[in-house]
Amino acid sequence: MTSYVLGLGHVGLPLACWLALSGQVVLGVDIDCERIAQIRAGRIDIEEYRNGVPIKEIAKTLIERGVLQIGEKIDRVGAEPAVFLISVGIADRPDGSKDLSPVIVR
Repeated sequence: MTSYVLGLGHVGLPLACWLALSGQVVLGVDIDCERIAQIRAGRIDIEEYRNGVPIKEIAKTLIERGVLQIGEKIDRVGAEPAVFLISVGIADRPDGSKDLSPVIVR
């Protein structure tokens, strides 16, 4: 089964890595192309560790092995069942409503 993690910030990227470490193929998606470029370059500013290893090293290894794939668009792989996890910030607007633009698919 393929897992899709939408949003590769402080929650989404570690979640994508932990899923990939458990043996799943994970497709991580973020609409911020600069964020994708930073992750690919190993410039990750998240202070998260697993067994003393920083997330930036874990992500790099998983990407190199192909079990963690990242990009700006959702490219559905096959027709088998999949899990979609949404991990994006939802900000408050000045009027008190929620800004749902991070979860609107274009």
